Amino acid sequence: MVLTSMVWINMCHPPVKNMTGNVDFEGTWELISFRNEGEDGSVNYPFGKNPRGMIWYDRNGYMGVNIMPEERLKFESGDMFVATERELRDAIRYIAYSGKFEVKENKVIHKIEVALFPNWVGRDQERFYKIDGNRLTLTTKPMKFEGKQVISRLVWEHTGQ
Repeated sequence: MVLTSMVWINMCHPPVKNMTGNVDFEGTWELISFRNEGEDGSVNYPFGKNPRGMIWYDRNGYMGVNIMPEERLKFESGDMFVATERELRDAIRYIAYSGKFEVKENKVIHKIEVALFPNWVGRDQERFYKIDGNRLTLTTKPMKFEGKQVISRLVWEHTGQ
């Protein structure tokens, strides 16, 4: 119910500058690309070339994000708690978290309150941001991803909502 309410609130307001001149992230953004850049210059696409995802920021300072590969295995059992090993491995290829956010200089800080990955709960995730027209690029500091040190670069497009 809370997630549905957050999405509804966000669907009504496109991003604009707020009264202090700071960037206002308010609204819903659709994922265009997600790539990881390794220390050695390598580039990979952990959710494929056409990932699916949404991120939203509301006027009350809350945000949420969901990211997944374009195609995922369906659980043969039809029960979200009964899966084969293969189905479970595929199911964890998903990023989901939400909480409060704040903007400081060239960073947006996600203050995670709930998350699919339990290690992130209660922690802050800083993202460098750049807005160009209706595109938002979020870039991480170097972090571990699939056992390697990478910088993740995600490009989002505002949905107009």
